[in-house]
This record gives sequence, C-alpha cells and structure tokens, in this order.
Amino acid sequence: MPVADRTTAPRHTAGESAARPRAARWWWLAWPLLGLLLGAVRAPVFSLNGDVRYTLGALHTTAATGWSPAEVWAHRPMTNRLLMAAVDAVTWGEPATREVLWLLAGGLLCGVAAACLAHALRSHLPDAQAAALATGVLVALVWAPQRDVWQPEWSASALAVAAVAAGLARARWGVPLAAVLLAATALMKYTTATTALVALLVLALVQLRRAVVVALLTGVVGLVVLGVQFALVPVEWTWFTELGALNSEFSAQWWCQTGESWGSCPPQSLLATMGLLSPLLLVWPAAIGVLVLRLRGAARRVALVVPAAAVLLVGAGVVVQASWYSYQLDALPVLAAGWVAWAVAASPWPARVVLGLGTLVAAVSTWWLMTPPLEVREEAPPVLGVLPRTELAYWGQVVLVVVLLVVAVGVALAGTRRASAPHPAAAGRARPRVAVGVATAVVVIGLAGALLPSMPFSYGFQLGGYTPESEKERRQQGLEQIAEIDQRIGPDAPVVYLAFGEDSYLFGHPTYCRYAAATYLQRNLWADTEGLRGFAENLACLEDPRAEYVVINDHWMKLERDRAQTTREAIERWFDCGRDVGTSSWRVCPRRDG
Repeated sequence: MPVADRTTAPRHTAGESAARPRAARWWWLAWPLLGLLLGAVRAPVFSLNGDVRYTLGALHTTAATGWSPAEVWAHRPMTNRLLMAAVDAVTWGEPATREVLWLLAGGLLCGVAAACLAHALRSHLPDAQAAALATGVLVALVWAPQRDVWQPEWSASALAVAAVAAGLARARWGVPLAAVLLAATALMKYTTATTALVALLVLALVQLRRAVVVALLTGVVGLVVLGVQFALVPVEWTWFTELGALNSEFSAQWWCQTGESWGSCPPQSLLATMGLLSPLLLVWPAAIGVLVLRLRGAARRVALVVPAAAVLLVGAGVVVQASWYSYQLDALPVLAAGWVAWAVAASPWPARVVLGLGTLVAAVSTWWLMTPPLEVREEAPPVLGVLPRTELAYWGQVVLVVVLLVVAVGVALAGTRRASAPHPAAAGRARPRVAVGVATAVVVIGLAGALLPSMPFSYGFQLGGYTPESEKERRQQGLEQIAEIDQRIGPDAPVVYLAFGEDSYLFGHPTYCRYAAATYLQRNLWADTEGLRGFAENLACLEDPRAEYVVINDHWMKLERDRAQTTREAIERWFDCGRDVGTSSWRVCPRRDG
C-alpha cells in the first residue's frame, strides 16, 4: 500500500509519539468491533444468497452419509469448500439463526483483516489516512451487495486485504503468511487469481523486493496445495478439467448479439448494474484524481496504478467466464470504497464536500432507480417518456462520473495551489479523528442501499426483481412445501437430488450421492456433457438403491430439453413418478419396487 508522502504527511509531535505505543494496545480492536456492528445492523434484512446456500447444501446433505467437504461436488474448488466447512462448523441453530452468524463471522474476520491493514499502513501513511482506507474496505466488505457476501470472489477480496497487511508487516512471518493468504485467494475460484495479482501489485509498488519473494512463495504454495488436493482426491482433478465444458452454455455471451435490446447486452448491463449496486464506483475516478494531485512519489503511483490495473485484471476474469455476474467484480467495489475513504481523509474540506455530495447523489439515484427493482427492467415505462431506465442509469452514471471528476480535480488543484505548507500537527489532535469519521460517513452513505429490503442483489437488469424481501417470501413458501413433503416421506429419508444446490440446503435430506446438485445432468440439457466422468457419476446416483426418493426441480431441471433422453430414461427406470408425493415446486418420486 502507499508509502508515506513526505509533502503531505504531518510530522508527529513528541506528545503524539509518546501516546502511540499506549494507544496501540487497544486501537486495533476498533475494526473487529465495527465489523460486528455493521453485521448486526444488516442482520434484519440479510440472508445468504442461493449460490452460497448451494455450497452449504452440498456440505450438509452429504456429511450425513459420510462424505467429507473435499470429496463433494459444489461447483466450487476444494479450497473454497474447506473454508466454507470451517466457518459452518462454528455456526449453529436454525437456518435463519445460522445465516446471521455467517454474517457476523464475516464481519469479524473482515474486521480483523482491516485492523491488520490499518496497522501495516501506519508505516506508510499518516494515521488518519491509514485508518480511513482500512475502514472503507471493511464497510464495503460487510455491506457488499447481498448476492456477493461469502461468494468465492468476496472471500478472495477479504483474503487479499489480509495478504496485503501481512506483506507490509515488518515481522519475519509477514512474507510467508502473505504467500499463504494469496495462494488461498487465487484458489478460491481459480479466476480469483486476478485479485491476488492486484494485491501483489500493491506490494510491488511499495516494497518491490518483498513483493518478488511473496510472488515466488505464492506460486510454490499454490502449486503444492493443488498437487496435494489432486493427489488425495483424484476426482478434484477431473472436476478441474471439466469445469470449462459445464460453463459452455455461456460461451456465446462475449458481446452484444446483433438485434439485442440495450438492456440485454451483457457487458453494458453489467456496467450499469455495478454502478447502481455499488454507487462508490461512480465516485472512484474523482477520488483517484484528488489523490493523484494531493500525493507525491510512490503514494501517487499506488493511487493511480492500482485502480487501473484492478479494472483490467478483474475485468479480464469476468470476460473469461463470460457469464457477466456482478459478484465476479467484487474486488472493485472494495477498492473503490477504500480509495474514496482515503481521498476524503487526505483532502481539504472543499474536496471532502465534493466527494461526499457526489456519493450522496449516486446513492439517491440508486435508491430511486432500483426500488422497486422491477422498474429497472427493459420493459418498464420510459422515464419522462424519453429513456428506458436501463439507458437512463447507464448514461446518467457516465455524466455523474465526468462531472464529479472535473469538479473534484478542480477543487483539489485550487487547494493545492493555495497551500504553501502542510497543516501543522499542533492544529488539534481531533483532526485525524474527524477525517476518519467523515470518510467513514461518506462510505456508509454510498453503501447504505445494501440495507434496504427492496434493493436488488441481482447481477443484471434482466433479473432486477430479486430482492431480500422477495427471496425470503419465496423461501418461506418453499419451506412450507417441504414440511408437507416431510410429513409424507419422513424428515430423514435418503434422496438423490435433481435440483439446484439451494434446494438441498432447504430440504436437508441426506444423500449418498456426492453430487447434491445435479449440475452435470442439468448442463447436458444445453451442452453435450455426456462424455464427462462427472456426468457418469452423477447419473449413477439414480441407480443407487439407498436413495429412496428422487427430488426433481422441473423449473431448473428442464427435462423436456433432454434430447438424448439419458436422464429421463434413468428416472423412469428407477423411480415411479406416477406416485409423486411432491408439491407444485418439486416432484418427489419413490423408488420402484424391486
């Protein structure tokens, strides 16, 4: 992270220097406590998203029959599954209680990472700037869009923050710890290697020699961990090589198809969605401009180079996956929040006012455009009879970014010319606290939309209707139907799931199949996966006589698209759907006699 800027960093007085060691005994507790507080504030409207429940459902329903987290399929690499299993082991209670504990655990862990970052940055930045940057990062992680929290990309961002802190630490253990954390960052989802590269770039711009050592160690640790995983669980190598085939249904979405409507264009829709879900991204360029003008030397290079590289690297990961989900860009809102807070703490009051007002305008625009969320869809009535809301959001964001950048840079230039000398430290000890408080308030305003129960956590305008409110209602209806099914088949009857992973999380019935989500069979409805080993193993689960019922989600498992009839024939051979005991959402077919 940035090295100290001698032209702007105030010198510490003798009294301040004497006070710092004593304060250091307790000050770092502020971030873990803030992380818990932020989680508690968000808890009433929070629930884990379907993708995270997908992983947890796989872990829960297979553990009951003896599978370990390393051996089960969850469309996530082993490193992520092991992390999820470790956190899940310290949560308890009913699903609603357990999910709040997941949020609090995330807030606590991110708080520890932010505290370590703030401590490490004190050697390179004034205390107020170090504290503000770390606080901005923490708020962005805990108040990330609901779909992002505990996604692999979110976990990778938190690990990368901790890795930067370790890499900047003066202790000897800092380098190996940073390497381990960066290896874990890259292995969260493989494409999250881009987040690890951004963290390495930060280290390189501050301490090049240390960054080179960390990079080499990270490569060694990452390869060793992968090798051990593939050796101990050979099927992990199979899944590693077959992931590309499973995702091939998205391969055509590289860019806009001819004749597509504006809101259906994946990249454009993603850009507009990101600006609405994370309004601080719109203030980020202005914050960068202010920092570049206020700082000198390595600090200026970090302020400018890291965001540019992050956009290119993290964006490249999204392009490679070609599925255009906003959570795949999760590292960018985290960086943006840190940079905005840093700029506010490093700026004179006029620049703080500009950044604060810009954040407020961006946040209010988000609340207006995306609550109620269905209004952002392409078929919504045009605003003022002129523009669809999708286009209004996109072009409005462009205008706001340009105006904020011009005004903020103009104010910073004027302030820089007027300032003939740094402000003396004797001007008052309250100033650093005020700077941190203002920076925190700006970031909180920009991210407060995450607390609204009607705020979408979708990844595109096409799915703008999914909100915490609607999802809780839908899941409650699902739980009521599952209670009816349990009365008919018993709560512990072993099943095989031909359903999305979240369904297994809600059902909770044990399965002897390591594929608690039938991803291989479902993907075959769009792409040819029948030649894959995972497909054969997934299909064989239907034959296993220990599975007393098959649970079919027809909305997800669209069997009418099964051109080869392979899965449909297996269901008909082993199960009697003429005696379906399910509900409107799931078919639950008993095994045929004999």
